[in-house]
Formats: sequence, structure tokens, C-alpha cells
Amino acid sequence: MKLIAAAAATFVLATGAALPTVDLDGDGKPEKIARTEEVIKLADGEVMCGGFDFPCDVIELDVRTSDAFKELLICEHGPRDYVTCGLWTVRDGKPVEIAMKTAAVQELYVESASSTGGGFLLAVEGERFWKRVHKFILSTDGRTLRSVPQPYFHVDTTFHIDRTFPITMEPDGGTVVANVRPDSDIQVLLEHGSKRGVFLVRISSGLTGWTTMERLTTASDYVMMMMSAG
Repeated sequence: MKLIAAAAATFVLATGAALPTVDLDGDGKPEKIARTEEVIKLADGEVMCGGFDFPCDVIELDVRTSDAFKELLICEHGPRDYVTCGLWTVRDGKPVEIAMKTAAVQELYVESASSTGGGFLLAVEGERFWKRVHKFILSTDGRTLRSVPQPYFHVDTTFHIDRTFPITMEPDGGTVVANVRPDSDIQVLLEHGSKRGVFLVRISSGLTGWTTMERLTTASDYVMMMMSAG
């Protein structure tokens, strides 16, 4: 997978890439950063990350260029191109995690993040056939992130449907708009911003309505295979 993490730039990182030299707490001195088999040593503390087969990448960020603080994106690789990242800084000589979470989900499995330096962070959460892009605002003290809610997440993918199912007027169900024709293609347009696994779809007749991941998985052999893959 590609990891996107830089001020106004994009980098594709190789496993075990060089460690940055960076002052995270604004005291004018670069922090001590070292990589061992399962730990990133950061200042006077440690961040558990990696393993013999899957070392970590450590990427410098500067989410708000107008202050003295900087951040690190620490990303752990795993099987089947799995990547999960956390955002860290240093205060009082110790690593401080800057949690990336939303009101709907206490912890996100972020695979990449980016910032242009204006105090905003975009964090990408990867799913099997779409990605959620979350927006965060960094606090003045550089210790916390505030999530900016979105109405929807963009999906825009097409699936073949083998068995019929209803699409509804509301995300929670309600009036049936239509029943999807078997052996037809539908376009998954959007995922609801606060209801995970609830999608707005357009069917072969051109009508639109809401459905769920559970219904898509039951109705489509391809989705069922994709969601059950290891």
C-alpha cells in the first residue's frame, strides 16, 4: 500500500526507511529516535510497533507549520499489505499519542495520513472496496485532534448482484423504493457518514436507495467472496 504522509507532498515508503531527524516538542533539539525489532524508541520512551517480518515506518509531519511542534506518523506493516498508523509527538521527554478517533468510532484503523500544514489532518481508513477519508483539526497545544463529521464517504464502485434484495427510502430502512433485479449490476455510490456499512446505491433501472453491507454480501457472490477473503 502507499502511505501518504507529508506537508504538501506524497511519499511511497519502503519498509525500514531512514528515520527522520526532527524536533517534536519545540525545544530546539531533535528527538532521539531509534528502531528495534518490535519498538520505536522515541525520546525517553518507547512505542510498540513492528516485528521481525514487519518493521515500522516513521514519517515526519508538521500538521500546523505556524507553531513550534511537529508530529510523527508511525506505521506498522502486516500480512496482505495491511498497514495501520498512529500519530505521535513528544512532551516532557515522553512519547504522546495523538488519538485519531471520531464520535461514531472510538479507534480508527488508519493506513495513511497527510497534512498541508494548516492545522488539518486527513486520515485514510481502508476497507475492502472503498476508503474513508477523515478530517481532523489539531488542538492549539498539539496534543489532541478534533474530528470534523462528514455526511457521507465516497465509494463509487460497481457490483454484480445475483439475488434480489430491497433498497429503502431511509438509511435505517422504511419504505421500499425497489427490489434489485437478479443478475444485474448496481453502483454503490456512498457510505453513510455516521452509520458504518450503510450504502446509497443506484440500481440498473436508475433508481436510488439505501442498503447495508449485510444485504450486499448476501445478494452478491462477488461481495461475499471479497468480504470473506483473508
